[in-house]
This record gives sequence, C-alpha cells and structure tokens, in this order.
Amino acid sequence: MKTTASPSMLLFRKSKESFLCLSFTWVSLCLVACTTLKEPFNSAILPISPPAPTSKLSFAYVSNAFGSSISMYRVSSSGTWTPTVPETQPADFDIESLVVDPSGRYVYVPNARDNTVSMFAINLANGLLTPTSPATVPSGELPQFIAADPKGRFVYTANTNDNSVSMFTIDSSGLLHPTSPASVHAGTFPGSGPGGVTVDPTGRFVYTSNYEGSLSMFTIEQNTGVLTPIGAGEIRSFGFPFTLAIDPSGRFAYVPDEADSLVFVLAINQTTGLLSPTSQFFLGSDRSPTSVAIDTQSRFAYVVNRRSGTIAQFNINPADGSLTPMGVPTISDPGQPWQILMDPSGQLAYVSNEQTNMVDIYAIGTDGALKPYSSAPTGSVPGGMGIAVKR
Repeated sequence: MKTTASPSMLLFRKSKESFLCLSFTWVSLCLVACTTLKEPFNSAILPISPPAPTSKLSFAYVSNAFGSSISMYRVSSSGTWTPTVPETQPADFDIESLVVDPSGRYVYVPNARDNTVSMFAINLANGLLTPTSPATVPSGELPQFIAADPKGRFVYTANTNDNSVSMFTIDSSGLLHPTSPASVHAGTFPGSGPGGVTVDPTGRFVYTSNYEGSLSMFTIEQNTGVLTPIGAGEIRSFGFPFTLAIDPSGRFAYVPDEADSLVFVLAINQTTGLLSPTSQFFLGSDRSPTSVAIDTQSRFAYVVNRRSGTIAQFNINPADGSLTPMGVPTISDPGQPWQILMDPSGQLAYVSNEQTNMVDIYAIGTDGALKPYSSAPTGSVPGGMGIAVKR
C-alpha cells in the first residue's frame, strides 16, 4: 500500500520506518509496512451472556482513515454490530481516531489534514451522527489522537507536528471550546511530537506518547481543563511509543513500543501522577505492537501486534502490574490489526483491521482468553473506535 505525502500532510498509519520516512518534506512516496493479506475473519457467532442492563451497548463508531467517513452501527444486547442506514457519515480524509463523550451523546474526530476537530451529535434513537453548528473547532498541527476525560468535561488532542496538546472544554450542547491557553507543549523535537493522548480513569492526569521516544505527563486543572507538566514533564528511553493504556484501577500504564517490540509497564503515583517504569515484556522480533487494552477488572491485558497479525494475551499481576503470558500467549488476527478497544461490559473486545476493512469482535472467557465471536464491515482502512452507552 502506498500513499502520497506533502509538506502539509503526513501519512500517520504509523510505523517507525514509515513515520520517519514521511517526516521529510520533500519525500513524496513511502512504502508502509504491512502483512500479507489473509482470509477474512470467521464471523460465526458463539454464545455468550449478554451485557448487564446497566452497561447495555447501543451504538458503535469507527473512523476510516482512507474512506473519508465514520462507520456507524447499532449494537445489540448480545454485542453484535449492525450497520445503520445510511452506514456512514462523511468525514475528512486521514482521520486516525475518534472519541465518544462519556455521556454517549457526542462524537469528536481529529482532522489531520486541516488541523481541526469535527463535532457530531448522536441521534439517541437510531445512532446516526449529525454535524454540530459550527461543525469544527481549530486544533494544533496534525492532530492524530483524541481523548476525553471520564466526567465528560474536557477533550484533548495529540498534535504531532507542532509538539502540542490542544485542550477543550465541552459545553452543554456538546460543542468544544479551546481553553486559555489553547495548548500545552509536549515532546522536544519538532515534527515528532505526540501521536497518542490518554486521560487516566480518575480524570486527574493526562499522558502523551511522543514519537521522539518519550512520554509527557500532565495534571488536569479541575475547573478549566488546562494541563500542567508533572515534574520534569516527560520521561524518555522509549523507541517509538504508541498510545499508552491505563488499567481501570489507575495504578499502572502500559506502553506498546513499535520500534523495540516491547510493552513497558509503568507505575502511576496516585498523588502526583508521575510515571515510573517498573518492568517490560519483549513480544518477539517483528511484532510491531500498536495498541493495548486492559479488561474492566484490571486482570488481563491484550496487545495488538500489527506486523505479525497477532494479539498477545497476558495476565496482570495486581501487586506490580507485571505481565505474564496466558496459557495461549497469542492468537492470530488476520487483516493487519491496528487498534483494540474494550467494551464497557467487559465481555467483549474489538479490533480494527486495516487490510480486510473489518472490526473483529472477540468474547472474553472467564480465564481472559479471547475467542472469535463476530465481525462487522467498515470503510477503507479503519482505525479508531468508540462505543456510545445508552443511559
């Protein structure tokens, strides 16, 4: 797969090699690392218990990077996805991620091409998205990832090209408003700044994964949403980190390092938010981990290995957050998996696949093992996913 880069746009379906190649202004074409296209995912339905009524799933959304669209779905009580009518909402080209606000009423999508964030209202009857008025708000340069705080007050974007995090408040109608100041610095080297941003489960801290090989750390001012660096502001010694995941207890963070094929485990100081590396797990050569998900009870971790087309499965040690491979340490996920998302019920996991244009749905066994459950078609090159929970 090839794509064209220009001075104003980078391809950010990322690996270390493709990112560094395309970061040069005068390079126009770069081959993206990919795996051999495999047979479509087996979508045979396996029986599982439906989610509890308090966590009933209603709608799902997927950003399609090369499809210039957002795929929309109704989610049944048993967790299967059915496309809405129409199936997609038009969106910008090169959308990498999206986030559903915690109230389940709005969807926000960063637009890397024009440095804005699109805002959509969710029709609570059918799940369809409608652009707000205004439809966009300005962000920093090359916003790639987006996150919302768990109380639905603030939204943050990771802006790779100008080494910044844009900060927004959410008003009662779902519109985003830049804070004052509108952004905070993250990372050191221009053009290789934050590509991922994560808000901790308590809504007190924000962390960015910077492609230069560092993590930036911030506290959230609870009234304004403005970020303040923690301590020195960042820690280093990473290769090419992707968006970190935090376990629901808020005690540990997990960083997939694509360059070194490692998952780093870091402890989170519950008072200051400071990250401290505790251990790491080598996944094996040529794995290219790009995404981590933690189950809702902080017992299991799952790591998407993009290049090898696998998902690594781990048990989490509650004492120190360290990872131990499950009895079946990896499972195959055809179609070049990209991101993994845990659903609110804790019974299912979703994996977007770049080559087959599918979301693969897995049931989570009592032992934590993933089992193929269902699948849903997407637009071209799916990436970020979000679930709106009916309340």
